[in-house]
Amino acid sequence: MNPLDVIVAEGVRNVLEDDLGRASYRKIEREVHTMYGLTVQEAAGDFAKLDLVLRKFFGRHTANIEVRMFKKILAPEGGRRGGRSSPGIKIKDRAVARTIFESYGDPAKKAILDMMRRPRTIPDVITESGLPKASTYNRIRDLLDGGLLVQAGRAEAADGRSVNRFGATLRKAVFDVTDSGVSVSASLADDILGTSFAFNSVVRTR
Repeated sequence: MNPLDVIVAEGVRNVLEDDLGRASYRKIEREVHTMYGLTVQEAAGDFAKLDLVLRKFFGRHTANIEVRMFKKILAPEGGRRGGRSSPGIKIKDRAVARTIFESYGDPAKKAILDMMRRPRTIPDVITESGLPKASTYNRIRDLLDGGLLVQAGRAEAADGRSVNRFGATLRKAVFDVTDSGVSVSASLADDILGTSFAFNSVVRTR
């Protein structure tokens, strides 16, 4: 699954229900569960599954529905970093932005995310951060489930075993907090953006 699509999945669920109405949303919800045994949010994280369900209901109109939906959740942004272009996004959906904000607001999770701007193994994070082992594993699992961490290859552990390395999905996150809510601007790796259903749905119509 693409980690950016996992991050925005909460917004997909909310926008679909608002745009299509509760009755239509319930039909989609039932079909997603029948086909995959998943919730709409879980299917949105692996968006090809939700796309297939939407096409069963809306046929050729599905692409337009998805584009409108994703434009409410995020927008492409560009910037410069070290003389190079730094592709990124702005998360406009308040619920999605708040979830990211709360993860970065947890001191231990923020420490893990900051460390994993460069991919590391879990043992490396535990050793370098000094965080308790059990709570570090729990927080890393939460961050993986939420799309904020992504597997980034393998490495050799001290005992010679091959173990996973993980990296932060967002290379940099800047929060704008106002009376109306939170938005997030973030830069991401090209390969994440290139394979994100959400991002490319919006980019194709710019």
